[in-house]
Amino acid sequence: MRKWTFHLTGTTHILNTVSTFGSSGGLGEAAAWLCLRQDIYISLTSQQPLRTDLHSFHHSDVFQRNDDFAWSSRMVFLLAKVVQSAFTDPTMAQGVQHEIEEWYSSKPDTFDPVRSAPRGPEPDRRFPTIWLLLPVHGT
Repeated sequence: MRKWTFHLTGTTHILNTVSTFGSSGGLGEAAAWLCLRQDIYISLTSQQPLRTDLHSFHHSDVFQRNDDFAWSSRMVFLLAKVVQSAFTDPTMAQGVQHEIEEWYSSKPDTFDPVRSAPRGPEPDRRFPTIWLLLPVHGT
């Protein structure tokens, strides 16, 4: 285990033990979402399964709210499900793909780019340019 993952070991243990953190509202839920984002990053960079129990997030109010922050959190949750299916249960991928398509087709217009330009052959255009309204839209 790499030492840059030790903080996540303790945090995920607490979150998985107290399963209401992911849906308790307030600071506890905010911390749970931050932990989930860090767990996704570490899982992808270390090629290891998620440590966070995703079931504790199912009752979060982000699945009822309709603001951009809630929509962004829903996509983070879907990304976590993709990562989980890649490392633990590949049969889950088909259902997650449907959920992602549903998210994309029903997302608010605010998630659409205000400007975009395709990539080009120039060194400063290796990636497409995509402008969004708020940082939360790119999370």
